[in-house]
Amino acid sequence: MVVTSRDSIAEGRLGHSARRWALALAPTTRVLLFAAALTTVGVVLLALTPAPTAMPERAWELPFFGLVLAFGVAEATALHVEIRKESHSLSLSGIPLMFGVLYLSPAQLALAYVLGAAPTLLWIRRSAVTKVVWNCSLFFAEGALVALIVRTILGDALPLSMEEWFVPLGAVLAAELLSLLAVPLVIMAVDARFRPGLFGTVGQSQIVAVLAGGFTVTAVSASIADPRMVFFAVFPILGIGAVLRGTGNLSQR
Repeated sequence: MVVTSRDSIAEGRLGHSARRWALALAPTTRVLLFAAALTTVGVVLLALTPAPTAMPERAWELPFFGLVLAFGVAEATALHVEIRKESHSLSLSGIPLMFGVLYLSPAQLALAYVLGAAPTLLWIRRSAVTKVVWNCSLFFAEGALVALIVRTILGDALPLSMEEWFVPLGAVLAAELLSLLAVPLVIMAVDARFRPGLFGTVGQSQIVAVLAGGFTVTAVSASIADPRMVFFAVFPILGIGAVLRGTGNLSQR
């Protein structure tokens, strides 16, 4: 005999109602609603960022369209990773993110990410328009999140010590975490089915992206101010080897 509480019955009905409501919407509509939510999150994050349109004073300037080109190249050279028979896409967008947040205004960073990635996704990777819209909304939110963290903690100053360089590094890791959460959620929204295993699957490719991009850029950029930062260069070499050795293949998409 199975005894079911009223609360569990109510939760089951609520989950069934949510699934039925989701199925009533076309998959494209679900993706676009998700994209609108991510864009709204990005706008709110930029609004909360100190001086979101102010350019930092630097010894040399990073051209806005140079950063746009860098984001485009990062997406165009995305790698296709096979890990335990699972396919993953690996982009080194953490590199232009790291430089953009330090040399441009927060608003320019988020905009450059979108302007650089969109043409690449449309014309080089030939992604569907709906997928491009969703990806660009995620990129916009990621750029805004990175800018909010760095500007709130460091202001517009360049990090000079090893400890301060953990701030932009942590910001890029936070953007990867946002992607780790958003990608499985949009897949589940399309399928209208809860699949928690997707978080682990997507997380493997995000780990590779972080190791290949964030740590390497931090090491190269910060080593001028603090030579100890060169030790971070060891992480991507060991990390990528550990993830791919004997379990996967790596090829350019």
